[in-house]
Parts: sequence; C-alpha cells; structure tokens
Amino acid sequence: MHETDTSSDDASRLRISRQAASDASTRTRSDSSRGAPCQVGKVISGSAASPSFFGMEAYSVTGAEVEGGTGTLTDAGAAFVALNLGSAIPVAGTTMVLCTFTDFRWTFRYDS
Repeated sequence: MHETDTSSDDASRLRISRQAASDASTRTRSDSSRGAPCQVGKVISGSAASPSFFGMEAYSVTGAEVEGGTGTLTDAGAAFVALNLGSAIPVAGTTMVLCTFTDFRWTFRYDS
C-alpha cells in the first residue's frame, strides 16, 4: 500500500460511522418524556403533618400480568425516605403508596 492511498482509512471511518449510527439508534432516550421512576413503598415511620419526610420500605410488584389477575407486593429489602405532599398523615406499618422520584428526592401524596 502506498502512503498516499487513503482508501483503507476512508473505509475504516465509514465502518466506524455506521456502527456509531447503529448504536445511537438502539439507545433509549433519557429525556423527561419517558416519565419519572416510581417505587411502591410502605410507610414504616413518621407521624408529622404534611409536608414532611417518612421512612419507607421498598416493595416489588409481582404476579401474573393479566387483566383481572392478582398482584403481589413483596418486600424488596431496601429502605428509603420520601416526602408526603398530601393533606393526611399515613399510618405507619400499613399504608402502601406509590412514590415518584423527582429532583433528587422521593415523594408521594397521601390524602387519606
């Protein structure tokens, strides 16, 4: 191959460019249109009026995913803290809520 022959360089650049385009087309978008992460949580501590933080226990949702099927909530073995944005105080140990992650904090709304 002669020093001025750039055909292999052009072929390499084309191959790399095509691979990059292919990779980009298979990535998921990370913009806000995809929605915020959610977690089912059970209130385990806290009793202050809203807005205040409550201790939460994370739960996984399992069960047959069919219309009318029974869902199962299973302790996921993790704890976190979430801010109640609602007007009522949830009962610790029995209240299950859907928590949403926004602006670096978990939040939920409990209105009784």
